[in-house]
Amino acid sequence: MRYLFISMVLVIAAACGSMKETEERPLQVDQMVKKATIGEVPKDNPATDIVNVSLEGNLLKITASYSGGCEDQVIELVGNEMIMKSLPPKRAITLVRDTKGDGCREYITKELVFDISKLAYQQKEESEIVLLLAGFEGDIRYVYSGE
Repeated sequence: MRYLFISMVLVIAAACGSMKETEERPLQVDQMVKKATIGEVPKDNPATDIVNVSLEGNLLKITASYSGGCEDQVIELVGNEMIMKSLPPKRAITLVRDTKGDGCREYITKELVFDISKLAYQQKEESEIVLLLAGFEGDIRYVYSGE
């Protein structure tokens, strides 16, 4: 009876320990400012959830979540070369993720910072464009700043 009780306690303790390993990680902040580019989005681009977006001058901060955890994935912001004719003009943009073969299923949330000056309609002070980020519900009104 005593051995049964001890073995049950050990099983419960092991189960509690494994539950902690699967908890969601806290927000990771990528301190490096990456430059957004103009180009094509690969057809096999893996899904990335957009949690939050904020704009400060020419810097776009995106909080994104995705699965992984075993490899250091590379994430870029790519703008479509074509601009929609509207007032103000609009450009589709997408987070492009190179998983580097990462098959892990941990849910990672990371804040990414991009210099989006290359996505401007014109690189002139007060030039305005609306950026349409794939997976994000709202529009991002970007006014170029020559800082």
